Amino acid sequence: MESRWYLFPGQTLENTKISERSHALHITQTEWGKITGHLDRNRLIQEAIDREATHKRYLDDGSKSMIKNWENSLENIRKRKEEERSRLIEQRKGDRMARFYELRREQERIRNEYVAKVKHDIYIDSGNARQLTGAYVEAEAMYERERQTELQKKIKQHEAQEEAKWAQKVKEGAEEEAKGKQEGAEKEKVRKAEFSKKLLDQIEENAREKAAEREKQIEKENIDLIKAQREQDCLKKLEILERKKKTENLKKERQKQIEDIRKRRIQAEQKQKELDEVIQIYKEAKFNIDCMKKAREKELRDQQVARRDAIAKKVMAIKESNEAAEEAAIKEAIAERDATEEAQRRAKQEKLEKMRKERLEDRQKFIEKEKHRQYEEDELKKWGMLNRYKVDEVMKKYDEQKKKAHWKKILAYRKTLLDQMAQNKAEIERLKKFDSRIEEPTEDAQFFEYADEVLELAQKGGFPTHPIERVILDYKKRFNLIPEQLIECEEYGTKKCKNNEKVSPVKELLKKSVKKQMCRCRCDSRTIKK
Repeated sequence: MESRWYLFPGQTLENTKISERSHALHITQTEWGKITGHLDRNRLIQEAIDREATHKRYLDDGSKSMIKNWENSLENIRKRKEEERSRLIEQRKGDRMARFYELRREQERIRNEYVAKVKHDIYIDSGNARQLTGAYVEAEAMYERERQTELQKKIKQHEAQEEAKWAQKVKEGAEEEAKGKQEGAEKEKVRKAEFSKKLLDQIEENAREKAAEREKQIEKENIDLIKAQREQDCLKKLEILERKKKTENLKKERQKQIEDIRKRRIQAEQKQKELDEVIQIYKEAKFNIDCMKKAREKELRDQQVARRDAIAKKVMAIKESNEAAEEAAIKEAIAERDATEEAQRRAKQEKLEKMRKERLEDRQKFIEKEKHRQYEEDELKKWGMLNRYKVDEVMKKYDEQKKKAHWKKILAYRKTLLDQMAQNKAEIERLKKFDSRIEEPTEDAQFFEYADEVLELAQKGGFPTHPIERVILDYKKRFNLIPEQLIECEEYGTKKCKNNEKVSPVKELLKKSVKKQMCRCRCDSRTIKK
């Protein structure tokens, strides 16, 4: 590679400047290829990456096209799992809906039963049904009253029987008691005679025993007196011996005390003598110590006086020799102090000058720094303003995209809800078709049904039924439920019809159901009043 200068036609080296000449670079193809290859390395790297990506994409597409029909491929397995998951979700959803509708039907049934029960309870406590209930209570009360009356009769009868038995028993007891008293009196008389005899014998025996005991007691007392006299004599002798022994002991104790007193006196005299000797020795020792102390004090005073005289002589000699040296030292110290103060003044002046220069330099640097900072702040403000414009623009685009995506989700969710509402509505309509409605019974049918129930309860309990039958008949008459033929029949009741058959209202009510309202009287129609 080399560079050359070229001249245009008519130019020579003498009449042209270097700047007017053309300069060219000569390079070989190999070197040029190296330069261009170095400059295009990023493009070449990107092309290699693209080729590699294209090759991988080709291999991936080939593998996908090859395994797309395989049953055990990952994609197909994933797809089957997804389908199974969707199926299970739908199945669970259907099961939940089925359980929901089943639960709703069960709750509806329970509610209907509860409502029917409450209505029944309200019905039997109000209106005409209340009269039936009252009639049932009246029948029960009548039954209980009859039972109580029978019980009272039985109780009275039982009490009368018990009183008769008790009177008979008292009478028999009185007779037995009178007979027993007579026999007891005779036995008591015999027993008293025997007791008197035994008592006399016992008294005589006791008298003999007391006399014998009295004689024995006298003999015993005499013997005791003799023994007591002997014991007194012995006691007197013992007292005399005790007195003698006590006197001897006292004498011995007295002699012993006298001996002890004499010994203590001798010991006290010896102690006093020893104490006097010790006191004398102490006095002599104290006198000797005082003498030694005074001699030592005198010796110390003499030594102190001699030491003071020597010190005074030395001080006078030193004072005379040091006066000249002190004057020279003072002058030298004054000169050194002046030199030091001058050096300090110069150093202080230099320091102040240096500090002034440094303050000026710092001020200049601070001004330059503030200018640079202000410039940077202005640049940052410009870039911040541009950045805000860009951010606002980008955020507006992002918000618009977000709103569109949110609106799409809302529409999709709305569609899902509408579909679910339509399905629920269809399911409700379908259930309404199959749900059986509970038909409300009529008031008459309800009354007669309750009347049958009350009659059955009364018959089971053995209660009289005519109060209930009376209420039923009154209800029929009040609401005109008895057929006109039955009301206008001359022979209805306890009389005979022309066909010679009796028709009793109570028996007729018991024979037929209270729900049936047709007359079964077989009387001749000619007997009916017009």
